Amino acid sequence: MKTKVGIIGGGPSGLLLAQLLHRRGIDNVLLEKH
Repeated sequence: MKTKVGIIGGGPSGLLLAQLLHRRGIDNVLLEKH
């Protein structure tokens, strides 16, 4: 798996960032502790 962006934390800002990146076609992975 190739990922361009790693996002730490699934709070509101992390989720928003993941969605915005996805809409622009940028591969990302979101990591959440719980």
